Amino acid sequence: MITALAYGSNRYVAVGRDGALYYSEDAQEWFPGQVAGASSEWDLTDVVYADNRFVAVGLGGLVLVSEDGERWDVKQPYGPTENDFYALAYGAGTLLGASEDGFLWISSDRGDTWTTVDTGAGENLNAIIYTNQRFVAVGDRGTIVASDPSNVETWTLEESGLTGYSVYGDLYSVAYDEQRDVYLAVGVFDGYIGGEWYSWPVILRKWGNDSHNPWEPLTRDFDNRSFLEFRSIVFGNGRFVCAGPYSVGVTP
Repeated sequence: MITALAYGSNRYVAVGRDGALYYSEDAQEWFPGQVAGASSEWDLTDVVYADNRFVAVGLGGLVLVSEDGERWDVKQPYGPTENDFYALAYGAGTLLGASEDGFLWISSDRGDTWTTVDTGAGENLNAIIYTNQRFVAVGDRGTIVASDPSNVETWTLEESGLTGYSVYGDLYSVAYDEQRDVYLAVGVFDGYIGGEWYSWPVILRKWGNDSHNPWEPLTRDFDNRSFLEFRSIVFGNGRFVCAGPYSVGVTP
């Protein structure tokens, strides 16, 4: 299963579970990447092109790097905490990996070495982006954390409004519209009600970078239970697009 894609240096790279690692120049014909001295039984969760290098991360703290997407080196078979990587972002010369229990991994040398920082969130972080001079990460049980623009090791926990319910409210993706200065985060409320399992799509909105600005729910209707889920969101061409296993949503 493919979990992530990246583009750089005139090549596409796709990574995934069960050893999936491929590159292509036209997105039509794909070839397996070659990893020096490593088993192919890895599970990769994300890949980015940063500072003229592909960096891929995965479960068990695995870090792979490549200059061309074809030949890869293992930089870290296990991380400093041996926690899993769930997502990766690059900005201001720094790579940040979202991980378990509120931890983030930081690299300032293109993925060669890593250190950890505890955001204090205490929950798994599922997605991270760099925009508007800061990193923003979202995760389980409504977790949202944001970095200080001047110090990537200083983080603020922001209130999502998704805590305190008998069902889980997990966030899986976040995106930003620079022109309107607005963030949207998406996720899923799910749990058993009356002996049946239900899911509700969750969309949260926040204006600007001020940590005191609230995240507002745009959809969180417990009385309209369904199997609808949103797992990813991007911004482009003037609109947000969110998607899940069963549907795609688009802002006007």
